[in-house]
Amino acid sequence: MSYATVLAGLHERLAAVSGTAASLTIDPAGADNALLWTAAARAFKGNQISVEYADPGASDSAMALTVEGREIIVSLATDGAGAITTVADDIAAAVLLDGDVSTLVTVADVAPDDGTGVVTAMARAYLTGGISDLVDILDYAPTAVHDTPLVYSLLDNVQRRTSAQIVTKQYRILHRLVVRWQDNEQAEQEIIPFVDSVPEAVADDPQLGGRLTSGYAEIKECDAGWVTIAGVEYRMLDFYATVVEK
Repeated sequence: MSYATVLAGLHERLAAVSGTAASLTIDPAGADNALLWTAAARAFKGNQISVEYADPGASDSAMALTVEGREIIVSLATDGAGAITTVADDIAAAVLLDGDVSTLVTVADVAPDDGTGVVTAMARAYLTGGISDLVDILDYAPTAVHDTPLVYSLLDNVQRRTSAQIVTKQYRILHRLVVRWQDNEQAEQEIIPFVDSVPEAVADDPQLGGRLTSGYAEIKECDAGWVTIAGVEYRMLDFYATVVEK
């Protein structure tokens, strides 16, 4: 068993750590008008997307979508008396046709609602539950980071023992996960899911896809801190993998 084989197996397990797209269900008063808004990308930044249904406060208004950063505003259509006429499916269709909005989110009916019901004005609400995919897994320490979260792996220690002509190898490998540090709250929220998901990914297949025939891999240690790369500060989690094979 070579170190390259071990590292390839660990990276395969890390690649199984997947994110979750942020989402928001908007369910106004009435029937058949609930919509599920889902971020287009599986990323923590999806939690920064907000949606508002706004009453234009005027008669004979056409429905319109506007985007400011990650803030989506749906200005609802009204009739001659100023009553809202927009149905849920009008919004879903408009999102699909608007390139700026559709790059941020997708919209779908929430069963059993069929989208034919009239919506109401709804205050701004944020999508939640977004967890980032790992954007890259490296086998070296980077000199610059273009996007996060990413993991890079470094060999920490190798022990080789021989007993009764049986050779046992033990590797200790550092997997450092980094996210861009902007403020304490955001950095902590972004790294929290990885505290469990990274060790669990290895625990789900401790033989690393059959690469280990008489051994195991595990992650039992995680240290947290900060690291500076190319003058930029990052929040980090240091996971230490132990791999034993006879």
